[in-house]
Amino acid sequence: MSWCEARYPVSRKEYSNTLGKLREDRVKRIFEELLHRHLGFEVITHHVNGNGPDLVIKHNGKVISKFEIMNENVSSYIDVKRAHRFRNNLRGVRCKGIICSHKNSVTKNKEAKRILKDIPIIEVGFQTLPESFYAFYKKRGKTFKRRIANDESLESLKDKILSFILHNEPFMFMYMV
Repeated sequence: MSWCEARYPVSRKEYSNTLGKLREDRVKRIFEELLHRHLGFEVITHHVNGNGPDLVIKHNGKVISKFEIMNENVSSYIDVKRAHRFRNNLRGVRCKGIICSHKNSVTKNKEAKRILKDIPIIEVGFQTLPESFYAFYKKRGKTFKRRIANDESLESLKDKILSFILHNEPFMFMYMV
């Protein structure tokens, strides 16, 4: 067994793609549930490794909000290159943010922190894992700040997003269910 295989339940690329898609799909589901589609809202996610922001919200065809979404573990951090990419992806809208598991992953690198200084951070507080990945880490005693993708962790994510909207973009509440 190689070092990567011991560290991850699958290949590192598959692991990253699975976790990225998992959190993106959950955030998209929350926004679709909250926003009235019949009032002209559309929630779009990009491919995990694609160019552009991870999630875009449109109202009557106009982009009104963009988010970068991370589903990282406690030791991960954003480097300068990724910080620049996030900043570029989030340009052109007032309502934007980085949804991450741990705020430290955005603030650990001082230069990346400076680049992203005026972009709101929505800290979820945990990494979301498929049940099989969680079982892999549980066997190794590595479940600190990791949770299974279930209704409880989805509700916690929803609470964080609602809190962000309430404190940063209250105008969006008038369009919510």
